[in-house]
Amino acid sequence: MFGERLTQLRKQKGLSQNDLAEAIGISRQAISKYENGLAEPDLDKIAKLRDILGVSYADLLGKEPKQQITSNNVSSASITITSLINDRLGSYTGFQVAEGIPSKTAPSFLLIGESSQRGFLGTTRLVELGWYQTRQAAETEIKKIQDAMLHGETVYHLAYTAKVNKKGTFGVRLTEDADHEAQSN
Repeated sequence: MFGERLTQLRKQKGLSQNDLAEAIGISRQAISKYENGLAEPDLDKIAKLRDILGVSYADLLGKEPKQQITSNNVSSASITITSLINDRLGSYTGFQVAEGIPSKTAPSFLLIGESSQRGFLGTTRLVELGWYQTRQAAETEIKKIQDAMLHGETVYHLAYTAKVNKKGTFGVRLTEDADHEAQSN
């Protein structure tokens, strides 16, 4: 019963086995074993699954009727987003925009998510989520994320990021498509 419920909830959130495994810090094969009833997660993994999938323990374990999580009246305290910088899935409670050095060839703004998981010594973990060509694009993204959270959504896909190519260890450059868009505006 747990395996079927896990599969159902994962698919409802639009997550692959790999996405879910990465968010929890385990292998895709472990998720497959959970879903097929060949293994059971420990309590720590069940807590992480519950947080990421946005359900109660009882609902995750199949002990209560399915609840409508995305009600318009229920806001979400955190939202799951895949970083377009490091391709990692995480759960975030707050967001901020960091400004870099203005450039015509590199994005100038960075969206940072405040992780719902605490870092060493209980500090808030900050995670780079995406690059933006303008502050307005980054602020629009934050507004859309906050709207999704207000409507009880638990997963969000970044939509306003700049198209970039990674160059070297720290360098990021706008793609030619983004350069042409910036020049035509």
